[in-house]
Amino acid sequence: RPAGTRAQAPRLPPRSAAMSSRTVYFSAGEPGSQPDESKVLPFDSVRPTFFRFLKGFSRGNDFPYVEQLTANCEKEEYYLQVSIGHMESFPDREVKILATMLKEMPGALYPELEAAIKNVYREFRDTDDGAEDLQIPDVQLLLETDEPPTTVRQLTSDVIDKIVVIPGIIVQVQNVASKAQKLSLECRSCGHTRMVECGPGKDGVVLPKTCGINTGVDGQRCAPNPYVVKPDTSVHYDMQMLKMTERVEEVPTGEMPRNVNLCATRYLADKVRAGERVTVVGTYTTRNPDSNYNKTVSEGYILVHGFMRDTGGAGRGALDLDLHEEEEFQKLAKSGDVIEQICKSIAPSIIGSEADNTDLVKQAIACMLFGGRRKFNEDGTSLRGDVHVLLLGDPGVAKSQFLKFTHNASPICVYTSGKGASAAGLTAAIVRDVHGNFALEGGAMVLADGGIVCLDEFDKMRPDDRVAIHEAMEQQTISIAKAGITTVLNSRCAVLAAANPIFGSFDETVDQANDQMDFASTILSRFDMIFLIRDLRDEARDKMVAGHVQKLHMGKADDTSKIEVPFPVDKLKKYIRYARAKCDPRLSKEAAEYIGNMWVDMREQARQAKSENKSSIPITVRQLEGVIRIAESFARMEMQQHATADHVNRALHLFTKSTLDASNRKNVTDLSSLSDDQRANILHVQNMIKQRIPVNGTVRRAVLVEELVRHGQDGQVVMLAVMLMIRASEVQEYGRDFILKRLR
Repeated sequence: RPAGTRAQAPRLPPRSAAMSSRTVYFSAGEPGSQPDESKVLPFDSVRPTFFRFLKGFSRGNDFPYVEQLTANCEKEEYYLQVSIGHMESFPDREVKILATMLKEMPGALYPELEAAIKNVYREFRDTDDGAEDLQIPDVQLLLETDEPPTTVRQLTSDVIDKIVVIPGIIVQVQNVASKAQKLSLECRSCGHTRMVECGPGKDGVVLPKTCGINTGVDGQRCAPNPYVVKPDTSVHYDMQMLKMTERVEEVPTGEMPRNVNLCATRYLADKVRAGERVTVVGTYTTRNPDSNYNKTVSEGYILVHGFMRDTGGAGRGALDLDLHEEEEFQKLAKSGDVIEQICKSIAPSIIGSEADNTDLVKQAIACMLFGGRRKFNEDGTSLRGDVHVLLLGDPGVAKSQFLKFTHNASPICVYTSGKGASAAGLTAAIVRDVHGNFALEGGAMVLADGGIVCLDEFDKMRPDDRVAIHEAMEQQTISIAKAGITTVLNSRCAVLAAANPIFGSFDETVDQANDQMDFASTILSRFDMIFLIRDLRDEARDKMVAGHVQKLHMGKADDTSKIEVPFPVDKLKKYIRYARAKCDPRLSKEAAEYIGNMWVDMREQARQAKSENKSSIPITVRQLEGVIRIAESFARMEMQQHATADHVNRALHLFTKSTLDASNRKNVTDLSSLSDDQRANILHVQNMIKQRIPVNGTVRRAVLVEELVRHGQDGQVVMLAVMLMIRASEVQEYGRDFILKRLR
């Protein structure tokens, strides 16, 4: 339909008891008190007062609202965005009163304000004849405000029919529908026609019970309920229903996130997508004909007057710092040891030694919290800047505690367990609304856009569900093509996953990290760092850990522990937001040349190891990009705009000690390094395997190990026997399900 058919919101009858037919009153006193004469604005003055504000508001020699209105209407986009803060700061006293009244009774004033906008446009069109004036379409008023927002939990009966400012995440988007603004009615008896205005939002209309002229064709009275709707001559506009939930970081611990429905009309329809973080300015109303309750209890929703998108750095949250905190952060960034201070502040209740990789894990989590720089190519593609980390280790080595600390320290984070997570819950789902229509609803990785997703018990996830997050981890998008809905959602988040090895504990005799986990190489290659966290048996380390745990349980850790925490959690969270908003590092020329030479050397070492039949991880472009991201995250910790060679050295050290060392472990190529009892036990297990699998026969590795364990064999010994048979070319392993085929 032509753009000119977009209609303005219908005029509502006054709902305030303090408003007469000719005068609008606003009073800040108690209910039932007389209105303050200093805050009285005649209803007839609403339109000229707003008209005067739109023409008179200026910034120097510019008149922003007049220019904005003219530019939008030239593009046939008939809307005007007005700031309530500008009205409150306008020197005209009546405009300030109007701004206060708009926040208290928007439903009654909105038609008059939109009529004033139309008058401004009519004046600046310089029309000559009245006939052309009739072609001026209605203009929609959009609002924005600088007032501090409230939460979904504060939407109570006290704010009904008032302007509210609510931040949240769009989790469900329905298709755009047509809403009638004016219904064209025709009497089925006499043919009498009339137009009836509908209410705004989801509000409906009651058809007249009797005919307007009450005389039929033969002079008889028309029958009751005579009118029928004529859709072809009715006036409609676009309307879209959305669902918004609380921000992840604002949900109290142990409580369910609360949702609120949104109704976006006209130019606000189809403007936001699922997963976007927005702040909604609108009227909280209860006029809902679809409510399942009786007429005395109604479900509320927000009639949207404006969307303000989150501009805090790809969903990282807006900055809330004073000048003193900003100066303190600048001083800390230039201290020279801020990286060590940050790493020391990561999970201070967890201690360990250099041998069990605890300190390296803290560095990796620090790099994940700060992240690298997201790059945009000229062809429209992008390269992720988020760092993915996998923690693989024995039970009781504080993997879940690392995830919990990350969940508390990250400005935006979603924590979930792999056992209860599904592909739809992590990515997106198609659901049906109350009317049976399909709607798109974002999952955990969509809600965590701009933050971190913590996946505990990653090894307990089904393989099909792990495949679903491949695109989200590398391309950082989620493609949906279900139930006639085809779209792409953003999932710009880092992934911190924790998993146990096969059979629960770490096997020191198995040299390959890939042999310790039941993961496909496609998912492993997407992690920038993979840590093997082992529960080492060392007397000195055990005494240190035991003493620390005793102090924690006795409540004396804060008094007697020598570990200082330069960055408490709240301060660390603010510094992360500040660094991500103010610093966008990139590689310096020297660092780029240095990291390129190191990558070439690593590729050559991998080629030589492969030619000598030694275990080695494939060094590809993904590993090069991972090292660059880690180096940029170190530079961001120091608030430097360029990553130097020192940052590259730190990144290479961390990458080497994690991913490379996890893959290039000491090889066990024969039985010579084992004791006589161990060799005899392994040979016995190998004979059992040969009896179980005939030549050219196949069996899944997990099934074979489970059967031998049921016959009394140790699971780790069975795994070692299988690995030795694979190296001896007696057994071949292939496929995602780790199929074993006996060769001879």
